[in-house]
Amino acid sequence: MMNENNALCGAVLKNTIKNSVIAKRLCFFETVTSTFDVLSENSDNGVTLAVAAHQTNGRGRLGRNWDSDKGGIYFSFILPPSDAKNAPFVTLICALAVQKSLLKYLPCQIKWPNDIVSDGKKLCGILTKSTLSEGKIKNILVGIGINANNSCFPKELVNASSIRLLTGKEVDENLLLHEVIKKLDLYCFDKSHDDILKEYKQACVNIGKRVTIHYTDGRCDIKGVCTDILNDGTMNVILDDGKCVNVSSGEVSVKGIYESERTML
Repeated sequence: MMNENNALCGAVLKNTIKNSVIAKRLCFFETVTSTFDVLSENSDNGVTLAVAAHQTNGRGRLGRNWDSDKGGIYFSFILPPSDAKNAPFVTLICALAVQKSLLKYLPCQIKWPNDIVSDGKKLCGILTKSTLSEGKIKNILVGIGINANNSCFPKELVNASSIRLLTGKEVDENLLLHEVIKKLDLYCFDKSHDDILKEYKQACVNIGKRVTIHYTDGRCDIKGVCTDILNDGTMNVILDDGKCVNVSSGEVSVKGIYESERTML
């Protein structure tokens, strides 16, 4: 049984997470449908960060559900307006901030564009959504789920694991979230684009690896080797026929990194 002192607690979070741009106004919930929904509904009231110990309807990329039982850390926050052309890069920035935070607990890398993986298993997922007004970005909403102390997952989630399962040690969820928020403040507001891209490439497990690109619009899968992550956050892949393609995260899922997918290549 998990030590209750390690579980997320609103009072602890509000007392420890201070002087943060992202957590300027924090709201904590034991259970919500999703922090993404809560923040969407309350952003006009000044809420900048929504945190939950449990979600009943968590969401992942490409319309997938995100299993959100207790033991995980689920939160959403709002970023101020940004150039539309730079919006896709936000997911990479947030992935890097989380990956840097989790390195304290176990070795991990980034599966492009924004999954955190360790030993062939997924520890974290990130979802971003831009709100537009008259063709300009009003704000960017980011949702993050971290598998911290989760002890089990539905059998269909063969690639999922948690820090606790991989290390055999419980995590102080409040401390971990505090560390992630500090890194997000740093990478979202203080680091240069060039520095972030350089660090991201160093952390990205795809580069130099053979991958399968699965298009969500019905086009046939294609296979090749990831050679680079470009300045706009897209992935460069050299296909088996020698053709070079530039892949956008909104179009595809990338297979070949998780343990259960490796035989597909």
